[in-house]
Amino acid sequence: MHIQDPTSQRLTWNKFPKSVLVIQKIRDASLLQPFKEVCICLTVESNMIVYVEKEVLEDPAIGIVPPIMANFENFQSQVNQVIEGNAVVILRSRLEVRVVEEPRAIHNGLNVYLDGHLITTVQGDGMIASTPKGNTAYAAAAGPSMVHPNVPAIMATPICPHSLSFRPIVVPAGVDLKIILSPEHCMGVV
Repeated sequence: MHIQDPTSQRLTWNKFPKSVLVIQKIRDASLLQPFKEVCICLTVESNMIVYVEKEVLEDPAIGIVPPIMANFENFQSQVNQVIEGNAVVILRSRLEVRVVEEPRAIHNGLNVYLDGHLITTVQGDGMIASTPKGNTAYAAAAGPSMVHPNVPAIMATPICPHSLSFRPIVVPAGVDLKIILSPEHCMGVV
């Protein structure tokens, strides 16, 4: 895959794919027929080997696959774009979170580190770290700027800060953002 501008990335192959794994969403009978149609398209029209999960293969509801009767629009052209290496790739960030449990105490201070460097101590009710996609949900109520989902970034937003010393920030997605309870602001054991 070639890495380009995040807003215009395309999926490309070094050589034409010969096999594909098709995953069916379980417990949704409405997707059974479209699943069959995609498998037929890949097998018959694209001459690919189609792999499915064992449970899907043994599902009696799938039975003998009938001829293609596409009832969901443009699936064949979309599948062809993926096979031909001309499909748009939409990258989304995910956060890795590690919660370290400490003795219960009332905290109103959080030390914020970027790549190991302390940038500030936030005094407030908490802090939200979000991706651009997640920034439109709960984090939006705390007042950060909206960021387009294609921007590879992390937003750090204080919740009800006690001062204006720390405002919402946007940092590159590749940084190591750590939010640690500040021992200086511990107010005793609960």
